[in-house]
Amino acid sequence: MRMPQSIESEKRVLGALLLDSSLLKNISNELCPEDFTKTLHKEIFNQMRKLAIVHKSFDAQIICDALKLNKAGEKYLYELANDTASTANIKAYSDIIREKSVQRQLIAVATDIAKAASKPGNEGIRELLDDAENKVRSIYDDGVCGFQSHLASFFKEIVEEIESIPRDEFDVGYIQYTIIEVNKALVDTLRHVEDTHPKHEED
Repeated sequence: MRMPQSIESEKRVLGALLLDSSLLKNISNELCPEDFTKTLHKEIFNQMRKLAIVHKSFDAQIICDALKLNKAGEKYLYELANDTASTANIKAYSDIIREKSVQRQLIAVATDIAKAASKPGNEGIRELLDDAENKVRSIYDDGVCGFQSHLASFFKEIVEEIESIPRDEFDVGYIQYTIIEVNKALVDTLRHVEDTHPKHEED
């Protein structure tokens, strides 16, 4: 399965910042290096943030020198700046990057649950659900997605229901059903993120 990503949006954001480093303050609270998919993009954005923290402006040459890029890396960095026609839509492209990052993280949570559920035994079911809830909570910053509270309530209800069942009445079928419901909740969250933050058309 191809993971959600938008390399073009990453390029647009980095290119805009290379043209005007002051724009970083407009998106610095929304993006982190891990939201980017390409390793070089992560490194570039991280270096930009480091310079901004000490109140230093930056451009393509400064980033090249700081990262000690090879010829290919330097060429790529300058292309990011030269191929960016405008800085006007940096917020829109930033939103796309964040949305794709959230989607990837939710998929990772669902994958972890599926792997854990496939293991024999059921002693770790509560820990599994608690861990899933914590992971989902950590994905969202306050205000990013109001569906978070609904998902948290869902996990709480599942855990309470499981704890109310005597251990000798546990069966594999119920555990499998529980995992299916957990995954459905995660899928619903993913769809909600997409509906709440409509995709922007990319040039």
